[in-house]
Amino acid sequence: MKKLKKKTHEKKTYFNDKKMLKKLVFFELFWYNIYMKKIADFNEISKEKLYKLYIEEIKKYEALEAKYLKLELELAEKVKKLEEANFQLVQRNKTLFGKKREINNNDQNDFNEAENGETTENNKVKEEPKKKSRTKEKNTLTRDFLEAHYSEVVVLTPDEIKWNKELIKIGEDVTFKVESFPARTKIIKVISTKYIDSKEGKIYQKIKDDIYPHSFCTPSFASEVIYNKFILGIPYYRQEEYLYSDSIHISRQNLCNYQLKTSEIVKPMYDYLIHKLKNTEIKVLHADETSLQVLNVDKEKCYVWLFNSSFYEKPIFIYKFSPTRSRDVPLKFLEDYSGYLISDCYSGYNDIPNVTNSYCWVHARRNFIEILDSVPNELKKDSISQKVVNEIDEMFRLERTYREKIFTAEKIKELRNEGEFKEHLDYVFEIIEKANPESNSRLEKAINYILTRKDSFLEILNDGHLELSNNSAERGVKPFVMARKNFLFSNTSNGAESSVIIFSILQTAIANGIDAKLYLKTLIEKIGTNPSKNELENLLPWKINL
Repeated sequence: MKKLKKKTHEKKTYFNDKKMLKKLVFFELFWYNIYMKKIADFNEISKEKLYKLYIEEIKKYEALEAKYLKLELELAEKVKKLEEANFQLVQRNKTLFGKKREINNNDQNDFNEAENGETTENNKVKEEPKKKSRTKEKNTLTRDFLEAHYSEVVVLTPDEIKWNKELIKIGEDVTFKVESFPARTKIIKVISTKYIDSKEGKIYQKIKDDIYPHSFCTPSFASEVIYNKFILGIPYYRQEEYLYSDSIHISRQNLCNYQLKTSEIVKPMYDYLIHKLKNTEIKVLHADETSLQVLNVDKEKCYVWLFNSSFYEKPIFIYKFSPTRSRDVPLKFLEDYSGYLISDCYSGYNDIPNVTNSYCWVHARRNFIEILDSVPNELKKDSISQKVVNEIDEMFRLERTYREKIFTAEKIKELRNEGEFKEHLDYVFEIIEKANPESNSRLEKAINYILTRKDSFLEILNDGHLELSNNSAERGVKPFVMARKNFLFSNTSNGAESSVIIFSILQTAIANGIDAKLYLKTLIEKIGTNPSKNELENLLPWKINL
């Protein structure tokens, strides 16, 4: 039995050797052609003829082997295309039907790129824990908010109180109701009386300062329609219909003209916000870009670029329009800026003088997440991609802890360069540097995405103000993308320029926790012509009195 087992083992090893197997097949075919096909009697074949037959069979074998190799390569290429098609299908289904955020199955709060709102039923007010933030808390319907903002009180008492003198008050139940009053548009008649001096013949008349001369528009009306378009996503043609139903006939073209005029009025604030952004104390900016269709521009796609301040500064969001995605846009915008720029790995942000790139770890993680989408569940746990994702998740978990404990930037830098955070960061590079991925595979591309930009991914060790992700810029782009879906496109480049000015003003106001519509109205009324630096400083969203 032992001998038989040994022979069986040797035979198995022998047939697993592809080269030996090919040689065996060749010689089997060679002798088959000689004996079975009766090419010649072995005893009558001369040495020269046998050699000639051998050479002929060698040529046939090589031709077959070449054909086999060709088919093998074609099959490998088709398998690769099939895997790519399957990957694209998985990503498409995930985009259409999956969740719109990246999550870690172990901790669903790590990568929520938008806050989850909670609702309450049966008119009960839910107490929410206070969150530490650089801005004012959002006006969610908490008990504290409702107590501070109610405008009317309704007291309900039993009817029996009128006649039953024995009733004693033992408590009360408090609920809140929200009533809605439709926006009301009114027409104001302005009469400017004229007087003449009967002796000197001089005429006296008071002329009201009109920001929108020769039109029906006012600051309140302009802020209303602009807010409706850019924040609520109501196109001008729908607002035209709504106004018409209220017996006010103002065309969408006039609404567009009011927007253009408004952007001219508030442009000094837009320029001043750019100045404030590029001269921040922290010297850390975020950047991202998205496409925009402009009808009367000879390009299929134009672009809107976003530059915003860091977590540690007052929120400023600046949108810039450009017909192209050329690096000339960030190069020109940042020409007088010196500091860090957090972004994805788009090459347009590279090699800008006095700018140091720090790359987003969420983008790096996303490449491995996409790979895991097409990996069977039973293989995910031990895959390289899963290990990398787990380590990056731990880095973000620790980073969130630092924020919750309100550590200084110096303390965060210290913690990143030693202890648990550094261990996870080093292990990420250890995993990907030791990996041996298949050439041109998605894993190789995901690994090279990090390794070819290693220095920029490690910039987080040099400054505690640097964030691990570029989520603030992506969140800043998202409102424009949502608004773009509603009004579809701009008609001209002037309209696009006007849109980015307005959008910058509104989004900066919202980020600072103030009423964006009221801020725009107040800014239109107070900014005047050629405002001074001090006047603009007092009109900043975090300083203005509304």
